[in-house]
Order: sequence, then structure tokens, then C-alpha cells
Amino acid sequence: MQQRISPLQRPGRPLRTAEPSPAVFHSLVDDAIADITLGYAALCTTDPEAARTLVHAATARMNASEQSGARSSVAGLPAVPRLLRSLHDTAASLRSLPERASLLTPEYATWLDDRCARREPPPLHLQSLYDLSALEAELLWWNKVEALSADLLATALGWEAEYTARVLEQVGVIFVERCRARHMENARRQRTCRSYGGMLEASMRRGDPELPPELREHLDVCAMCGELWECLNAAREGTLGDLIASAALGWRGSAYVAARRDSAHAASRPVSPHRATRAAGARVPRRRAVPRSIAAVAAVGAVGVLVAAVTVVAAQRSPAGGGTEVQAETASVQPPVGPERTRTGTAGPTTVPSRSSAPKKGHRTSPAPKVRPTEPKPHNTVIQPPPRKVQSNPPPLCTSRLKVDDDWGTGASVELTVQSRAALSDWQVSFDIAAGTTLKEAWNGTSTAEGSRVTVTAADYDRAVSAGGSLTIGMVYDGPTSDNWIRNVTLNKATCASA
Repeated sequence: MQQRISPLQRPGRPLRTAEPSPAVFHSLVDDAIADITLGYAALCTTDPEAARTLVHAATARMNASEQSGARSSVAGLPAVPRLLRSLHDTAASLRSLPERASLLTPEYATWLDDRCARREPPPLHLQSLYDLSALEAELLWWNKVEALSADLLATALGWEAEYTARVLEQVGVIFVERCRARHMENARRQRTCRSYGGMLEASMRRGDPELPPELREHLDVCAMCGELWECLNAAREGTLGDLIASAALGWRGSAYVAARRDSAHAASRPVSPHRATRAAGARVPRRRAVPRSIAAVAAVGAVGVLVAAVTVVAAQRSPAGGGTEVQAETASVQPPVGPERTRTGTAGPTTVPSRSSAPKKGHRTSPAPKVRPTEPKPHNTVIQPPPRKVQSNPPPLCTSRLKVDDDWGTGASVELTVQSRAALSDWQVSFDIAAGTTLKEAWNGTSTAEGSRVTVTAADYDRAVSAGGSLTIGMVYDGPTSDNWIRNVTLNKATCASA
């Protein structure tokens, strides 16, 4: 298997931050250890007191194991599933004690007996979780299973929120890729499973509401292909957390995920200030209403200011001759000048002399300067020639990308993915292979070879390709490893660019 590297260190991706220390995730566990352990133990025991007894016994067992230096069988898993899987080992030891056997639910006790009786290989999803790097596995678990949002993870890790969201999305894609690679490796010697695996991925790419009957029959009898279907379907439905928890924990993984999501939703629910203050026992002051009289006075004052402003603007603009005179002095807001005003009261109308706009005696006034409109000066107009069109090469009709799933020195298992810009009802892919290599097998299509030129024709179940969609061809070849094993890829005789 190829070594998996961190998403922060992938080729072509700038390293924007340092990889966090494992202590960061241990601190996250410490902050929520009571909810995590007691919540899962409640799914295994008969009552809350029995759940606390199981957690205490598991904690003592883990402390003794760490002091002795014994290596755990789940060392490659994230911190939370390592902690919770220790509950299963502790529960199995308690089940052998008659006075403690009643702590466990009958269903859980039966599951423990079956777990000890059968020694089956780990499921595909658990193998894929082991294949991730430590950082990828922790991020995947905390986001998909513990329902920790990108913002909260960014705060804990000291990353940017936008960058954290992109990394979390990429980690989910990496997990699905590892499921595909594991299925390919496990089905290396089983051509039937490889063919059905290609049919399954083609059906998922097309978004078929139902699988072909032949494929459904195979999934019912083949556990390995059925696990690949579960992974691809969970990625499409957004239920990777249930899938990962069920694989890592074994017992009631989906119920644990539902409980953790409810806990995260309750923790993120906003609380109103009034409710929070009442909960603290303080008195919440009521908002006093504005008296109607004050509101009416404020409204009248606002109308008066608006009328005065309109009057000033109208006074500044007065016709004179054929032009327009603009007052140079700044006008102050004054009451409108006009005839005498009358004030009505209880004793009868009273005449109030209006304020005159004539200048005071001895005050010297200067005439306002007149601003004459200026005519635009003629200027020479230069007519620019239209820009010359630059002839650019049209984008390629297709792009190709080769991925090596497994390389054993004298041969390799590879996938060729071709993306088409246009919709296709049928396709044919041709390419040249390097000298000294031989194509042993191909799936998702029928292959023919003439010298070093190989042509793959679409299978019946995977002929149609949507615009912008892609098709994938799996192959096994014999020969030395080469960086340029496939060259000159064409799709329906159109040359493809390398992605």
C-alpha cells in the first residue's frame, strides 16, 4: 500500500499552517470525555449506575495497560474510538463475573459473545480508516462522527475557518478513495468483483435511482462489494459518520452518532439574553414605551427642519436674465420672510411683525459674484482603432489522468480517468503503452491491442457520459514501473490533454 500523506502536504497545495500536535485532539477528548464515555456506555448497560461502573472499570483497565507499556490492538485509530473500544474489552471481562453480568443489556451481551466467537477480517471501512494519516483520521472522526463544525475545529487547531472547511471536505474524499483502493486490492484476484465494482461506480456517477438487477444480486452475496456500495452511497447521502462509527465501534455506531449530533446541536443553539439573565436569577428591565406627546413633538420638529431646508434651497436658486446666479455666501437657516404673521390665542388674534431681510444700518454688503457658464473648448478627437482579436487555442475536448492504485515492482494496478467536455452516448478510448509492458487485464470496457496501441470500448452498462462527466478504466499490466506508462490518450479519436 502506498503511504498516505497529510492533506496539508499534498503536491501542488501550499503549506499554509503547521500540522497540529496530537495533544490538541486529546484536549478535545478531555473536554467532552464524560459525554463521550457515559453516552456510549448507556447504549450497552441497563441503567445509568451500570454505565458509570463500566466507565470506571474501563478507565482503570486503560491506566494499567499504559503503565505496563502494552501495545493496544487499536493503536492506529483516532483517540475517541480507541477509548470507546476499550469499553468492549472491559465489558467482556465483566461478563465472565456472575455478579457483574447483569450490568449489560441482553442484546449487548449476545453481541459480545458473537464478537468473541467469530474472527473475521476487519470491514472495508475500518481498513480504510487505518489507511488514513493520524491527522486525517482525527479530522474525519471529529467532523463526521462527533459533529464538530469547521468553525469549532478551526478555533481548536488555530486555523482559518475557510481553510479548515476545505481540508475537511478533502478528507472525506480521501476516505472514499481509500475505500475504492482497498476494494481494488482485495479484489485483485477476483475478476468478477472488479467488473461489478466498475459497474457500481458507473451507476453512482450517473445517479441512477436503482441499481441494475444483476448488480443487486451480486451485492447480496458478495460482502466485499457490498461494503464498497455502502461507502459510495454514504458519501452521496452524507452519512459517512454513521458508516465510520459502525465500522470502528461495532455496537450501535449509528445510535452513538445520533446522540452526539443532538448534543452538538443543543450546545450550538442560541440562547436569548432575557432567558439567560432569568436563568442567572437577575431581573430583566422592561423596555419603556415612548410617550405619545414626546413622539408627536419629535415628529413636528422633524417636519419643521425639513420645511426650512427646502426653503433655503429654493431661495438660493432665482432666475435672472438668461443665465443662473449662484449665491456665493453660505445661507443660514432662517424663518421664511413674508407678510406679517398672526398668532391665534384665547384672547383673540395678535399681530406679530415679521423679521425683515433688509441689512442693518451701517452694515456694508458686497454684491454676490456671478458665475457665468463656460462653454466647452473644442478639442481634437482621436478615433482609436478597434482592438485586435487574439486568436487563442480552443480548450481540449477531453482530459486524462492516470492513478496508480498498487505497484508491486514487476507490474501495477492503475486507473485511467478521462473527462469529456461534451455529452457522449458511446465512447472509445485509445492510448500507447510504454515499451516492455503488457496489458494483462482491463475492466469497465473491452480492450484490444495492436502493438503498443491499446483501444478500450465502453461496456454496455457504462456507455453514456454527461457533459463534463468522466469515465474510468481499470487495468493491470506487467512490466517495470514507468512514470510515462500511458501516452497519446484519445477519446473518440480526439486528443486528450493530461490533467
